[in-house]
Amino acid sequence: MTARSSAQRLAAHVRTILGDGPFPPPSGWTHMGAVICDASFQARRKYESTIRPRILQLQSAWPDAASVRGFQARLATEDLATA
Repeated sequence: MTARSSAQRLAAHVRTILGDGPFPPPSGWTHMGAVICDASFQARRKYESTIRPRILQLQSAWPDAASVRGFQARLATEDLATA
């Protein structure tokens, strides 16, 4: 009998805890511009009525800013406040 590696033991442990899947896709923002803006806004009680609509608008207005590089390029040429 051969000894299992640390990686094999870890994988076996994770499989025991989580099972073999299938796993649901992660939820949340998939647009990096939205992630960065959402993280930078100060927490408020009215997140759903003030921040979230603005983040959704940003995703619609800047679809090419879904990656960090795309978001940086957009910021270099346009004002985020207008989006």
